[in-house]
Amino acid sequence: SFQMLTGSDINGVKSTIENTNLFRPVSIVIPCYNSNETVVKTLFSIQSQSLSEVQKKMVDVVLVDDGSKNQVFKTIRKYIKDFSFQLHIIRFVKNRGLSTARNVGIFSCKNDHIIMLDSDILLPRNYLLEHSVRNQLLPSAVFVSMKKNIENDSKLANMQNIKKGLESP
Repeated sequence: SFQMLTGSDINGVKSTIENTNLFRPVSIVIPCYNSNETVVKTLFSIQSQSLSEVQKKMVDVVLVDDGSKNQVFKTIRKYIKDFSFQLHIIRFVKNRGLSTARNVGIFSCKNDHIIMLDSDILLPRNYLLEHSVRNQLLPSAVFVSMKKNIENDSKLANMQNIKKGLESP
């Protein structure tokens, strides 16, 4: 079904889906603790998805600040106007742990499809569309993505490249 719908292999490494009409609403939960600099890049990698502005408004991002020493909101507030997606920030006054942060984030999601991200993940530009199509075809499946480590001084981690949309993380 995936190949008939998209023209590509469901296990393919390279994204070839171009029909953004296949996209459905998704929620993203990002727990973070003292990761102010990396989470900004993560948020911009969400903004740079190959989706229309209308479709980006269908993306619900729940950021759970798990008692960071420097509030994450103070770091990202100057960028909020750059994001088309819905951003909700939950702040714990003291650290309650990753599991609690994830669970509270899940309970705060608006959409049925949920993607869990760490606060230092850079998404390739077609990531949300790819996951959306897979979730529609296999609604009871749980998908696990593996990441490729990117050094902070890598060209891929450069904010200008992230804002353009990454080919591959």
